[in-house]
Amino acid sequence: MILLLSAVFLVFALVEWGVGEFLLLPRFEQIERDNATTAMRRIDAGVTLALDGLQVSATDWGNWADTFQFMQDHNQAYNQANLNVLGMKQLHITVLAFVDLSGKFIWSGSLDPVTSVPMPLDLFASGALPSDSPWLKNLREATAAHGLIPTNHGVLLAAVAPILDGYGHGPSRGLVFMGRLLTNAEIAQIGAKAQTNVVPVAMRSTDRPTPAFLPGPAANGESSQIQTTPGMTQV
Repeated sequence: MILLLSAVFLVFALVEWGVGEFLLLPRFEQIERDNATTAMRRIDAGVTLALDGLQVSATDWGNWADTFQFMQDHNQAYNQANLNVLGMKQLHITVLAFVDLSGKFIWSGSLDPVTSVPMPLDLFASGALPSDSPWLKNLREATAAHGLIPTNHGVLLAAVAPILDGYGHGPSRGLVFMGRLLTNAEIAQIGAKAQTNVVPVAMRSTDRPTPAFLPGPAANGESSQIQTTPGMTQV
């Protein structure tokens, strides 16, 4: 009788283990993967929305007769009226630059996103777009682009647009470069629009710190990672 009861309990235990291992566990894992995928899509949509807004501003400034003229004569009236802290704050950007047809920055500025005090950005250290910059192609072809760029102050949401005559005509005289550092406040805003939690983390590489951000669904704590690579990650 004892052996029979032991055998019955053993069978029940094996059945319970099998149901959990081969039926319930895979379904729970699939639900978690689906939730993580949904969160990633929401984050991707939030980042894309932020970049699209930045692209609109860059395109608007690029296709402006005053900017077109400035790229030719570098007049001080345009400089004094537009290239200042107030103008950048109104555009909700922390980085602004103008690139001529040779790839050189004829004017560049970057602000601390919290204090609005000018700060040095490694992107402008050499005075020109890097030789491996994907935006050199946009410069040659007079096309717009946007993406994420790692900098010495964190990830930069950035967009470029060709400088045209105000009527959408060329030839182009260069690129307008606009950017906004991906601060904690910016990340929180993206997370709020995506309806998911977004927590910043620091990724380390052999070259330099490469910031990233880590979205995590509030419902189940699942997390996935979005990170940038040297150069630019198109979104």
